[in-house]
Amino acid sequence: MKKYFVFIVTLLAMGTLSAQKKVLDFNAINSWPSVTGYGISNDGKYLWYTLDSGRIGSTLFIADVSGQRKLTYSRCYGPKFSNDSRHILFMSGSGVYKIRLYDFKELFIKNAKDIIISEHSSWASYYQDGEMKLANIDNGSQFTFTNVVQRWFDPSGRHLLIKYRDSLSLFNLVNLQSRKLVSRPNVGSICFNNSGSKLLFSVEGANTSIYMYSETTDKTELIMSDSLVELGKRIALSGQGLGFNKTSDIVYFKYKILQDAPQKDSNLITNFVDVWHYRDRFLQSQQLLQKSHQSGIFNPEQLYQGVKPINGKSEAFLLENADTIIHLSIGNKYGLVKSVNNIDEVYWNEEEWPSYQLVSLTDGSRIDFLKASRCVFQVALSPSEKFITWIDTTLGKYICYNIETKQTIPLETNDNSDRKLFPGGMIFDSWTEGDASIICHDDYDLWNIDPLGHKSPICITGGYGKSKKIKFSIIENQDQFKKTGKGDEIIVAAIDDSTMDNGFYKITLSSFSTPKRLLWGPHLYYFPGLFIGGPRPPLKALNADVYLMIRQSDTESPNLMVTKDFIGQHFITDIHPEGTFKWYNTKLVSWTTSCDESAKGILYIPDDLDTTRKYPIIFNYYEKRSTEYRRYHKPELSVTNINIPYYINKGYLVFVPDIPQKEGHTFENALNVIESGASYLAHQFGWIDKSKMGLQGQSFGGTVTNFVATHSKMFAAAQSSAGRTDFISCYGGLGFGGKSLQGVVEVFQNKLGYTPWDRPDVYINNSSIFGVGDCVTPLLIAHGTDDAVVNVSQAIELFTALRRAGKKVWFLQYNSNHVMESRSEVGKDFMKRQAQFFDYYLQGMPAPVWMTQGIPTKYKGIKSGLTLDGPNRVP
Repeated sequence: MKKYFVFIVTLLAMGTLSAQKKVLDFNAINSWPSVTGYGISNDGKYLWYTLDSGRIGSTLFIADVSGQRKLTYSRCYGPKFSNDSRHILFMSGSGVYKIRLYDFKELFIKNAKDIIISEHSSWASYYQDGEMKLANIDNGSQFTFTNVVQRWFDPSGRHLLIKYRDSLSLFNLVNLQSRKLVSRPNVGSICFNNSGSKLLFSVEGANTSIYMYSETTDKTELIMSDSLVELGKRIALSGQGLGFNKTSDIVYFKYKILQDAPQKDSNLITNFVDVWHYRDRFLQSQQLLQKSHQSGIFNPEQLYQGVKPINGKSEAFLLENADTIIHLSIGNKYGLVKSVNNIDEVYWNEEEWPSYQLVSLTDGSRIDFLKASRCVFQVALSPSEKFITWIDTTLGKYICYNIETKQTIPLETNDNSDRKLFPGGMIFDSWTEGDASIICHDDYDLWNIDPLGHKSPICITGGYGKSKKIKFSIIENQDQFKKTGKGDEIIVAAIDDSTMDNGFYKITLSSFSTPKRLLWGPHLYYFPGLFIGGPRPPLKALNADVYLMIRQSDTESPNLMVTKDFIGQHFITDIHPEGTFKWYNTKLVSWTTSCDESAKGILYIPDDLDTTRKYPIIFNYYEKRSTEYRRYHKPELSVTNINIPYYINKGYLVFVPDIPQKEGHTFENALNVIESGASYLAHQFGWIDKSKMGLQGQSFGGTVTNFVATHSKMFAAAQSSAGRTDFISCYGGLGFGGKSLQGVVEVFQNKLGYTPWDRPDVYINNSSIFGVGDCVTPLLIAHGTDDAVVNVSQAIELFTALRRAGKKVWFLQYNSNHVMESRSEVGKDFMKRQAQFFDYYLQGMPAPVWMTQGIPTKYKGIKSGLTLDGPNRVP
């Protein structure tokens, strides 16, 4: 109990300091400031960032990295630094600004718009009064062009490609001369190679032709057209999707398969029938949706990938067709293709198991390196194209295929526990330079694995993570950091598994050395995959060791900072709006469930906690969220999960427990976790009112809410949004673009593990609809009519069942999708009604008219029902 005594004393002290703070309201929510974007110059001396204050608008800041010099501009956008870091240009509603950075001198170009800047030269282009301007940012020289439709700088910064209404020209930025490439009005797709020395473009019309311009020969030549017989008579080139490989010796293009229009049957009676057949590989609903959206294999205009080597005598060939598609992306020498399959049925339908081929982009030869298998995932080509890796869940290992030797080997660690490289506990991170080795991480540590299998695996963090309970991870944009695999040191992200303290360490890639701690503390800098919308990786200046990143914590607004060595830090922004409002503190809570399993959650309490009173508490959840412990929750409309700062300000506590999915028992387990958590909190903290506990969740969380509300007697009110209610009816439903929901129910998020005919008891035991008769919890349901993930019929089914059983239930049906628009009238209306619902049941406030009397359809759009009814009116 000693640690809880210290915790409470600390909170009492904070409560005294925060006595005069303001209460959070809609006006504050709608004008809450936050950093929404930032960038840094190539030399690392200057930066920009935007501060968004909601309805007040956004402000663009231009500053040096010391923060001593700063310019501000309201409602400006699109900032871009010049390649030499001497200028920054950005747009406003009335023109373009150019700032000379060494003295922050401003030049405004009136009526200019749509500015683009060359990444490797000092040129910029914009439109002004109907003309296109080409301007040298350094010396101010300028050229004017008329009748310009579009323009592009090449990657080298030596040319500006200009598309006119009837031609295509290349303007040389070195000798300032223009060269017309083609005089045709229907120029389609445009693509430069990486060096800017070659250019592809298409010309469309009765036939489609593809041309290539080479700076070396200064010639434009036709390389493909519909008239070329090498592609076949049933193939038509597309003017879209042109590209080069990295070495510019292979061209990518798109084509479509010509199909004869089907002849209409003479005995056709009606067009208004869809014939579903049990042998269809894809449901009629999927086929119809793809056809209407002109996408996918059922679209007659679907485009496929073709390849043409441009050196030597190799002919063009078709990489994709109606049966084979590209897997992920094309490499420089090879492409991975897979058989077209219905991925949602792989778990049960052997005919949909995919097979994979390695295709040479120089001659079209194919290697069947991976036969059809249900248990294969994450097939990927290595960066230098020496290996292919994948997960085999049957073997429980990562597999590596050597393209040169055609050998396949399992990748394994060899730590003291003799644990194999099992995909559930080991995650593939990246390759070192030249495909020399693979960097992976387990639950805590980082490993260096030899893809040839000749060398023993090295735990490059030496078990430090496991011993200290610190998780390590490669930074996602690691290409910005030094990483060659030969004794090089790199910066990695790390997070303490117990305290959620976060920061960075320095490690050596190719051998074990004790990780060196750098920036570290009770904050959140960066760690990949913590939660949806998590922090961005550090942003490095291109030519300097200067990094921009955001630091935040549960009690500290995200602020922009600069570091040069991941040791020292300098803050650019100092935004702390939470300091003037009632805010929250957090506690990471652990307990043991009634099934004798460990559980974890975050308790949010007001910073002015009064331990002499009783507080209502709302439980909110979505899978695992304890990783949000250091996350700053910005006040905003509660369109999914309840907004924690808003409800803390209204006098509530909030508890966010982790809800692990348990095969066959996901929602029974959720009930156990939540009830045991509620009992633990009420026993541990005397200021929690166990008679005023509420539930709230959206989507998966809404499904949990529906189940707990209909199966528990511990909660005084529950609000669910877009949740499932009946897994038997849901099992036969459609979602996610006309797909069957069987996989969603059986093996994915809901994880029931069986079909309803094999184990109907599992479906009954995990569906809220079967607990309706014993339900004692008043329930507010919210659902969007256009929800394509969870059909609104699920909400209607539970509402009508509860109504039939004489239970207290309300249903808010909005014209919205699965997630309501956060900055909309719908979002504001929902948040208001949700708060009124909880205020009545958990705080004893009067109920609104919509709860006591409802709103008949004839008053829709006329009466809101938001007015509070008399104090004695009971819903």
